Amino acid sequence: MPKIAFISHCLLNNLSKVEAFENKNKVLIKYLLDHDVELIQMPCPEFTLYGGRRFGQVKEQYDTPFFRKHCSMLIEPLIQQMEEYKRNGHHILGVFGIKGSPSCGYIHTVSGPKWSGEIKDNTTELLKDVKLIEGSGVFMEELLKKLPDDILIIEVDEGNIEATIKQCQEII
Repeated sequence: MPKIAFISHCLLNNLSKVEAFENKNKVLIKYLLDHDVELIQMPCPEFTLYGGRRFGQVKEQYDTPFFRKHCSMLIEPLIQQMEEYKRNGHHILGVFGIKGSPSCGYIHTVSGPKWSGEIKDNTTELLKDVKLIEGSGVFMEELLKKLPDDILIIEVDEGNIEATIKQCQEII
């Protein structure tokens, strides 16, 4: 049975991130491809709404009705694709999110209730409030509202790709 993974945009395109860095995700992508998993790149809601010259933000800044509507608009075709692939006998291996993403985090997201994004005299003090917390990012929350219950979500820890590959070994 053909296997398909829906993956966060930046797993394939590191340049969509606020600040691109060494792309360690290639090992994971190669592992999936070597195990005959077809990849579907989900759109990046941050990039498609704010572009490539945006500042890094926290979940609270994206948690607006406007951003949620944008996410919902991007998610609808993904759900339709999942339904169609399943209808045609394909196995959806899962959705791959990004640990710490304010959009695509599944188990962990980045939070900073006091951080507004404005550069001021006390910016350093405000940034101390920014933390990795348990919870999903905004895009993932919207996806979870529509995602069929039988689809697994995997959170990719870009600092520990090996752990994600171990998870994949259990489900492929």
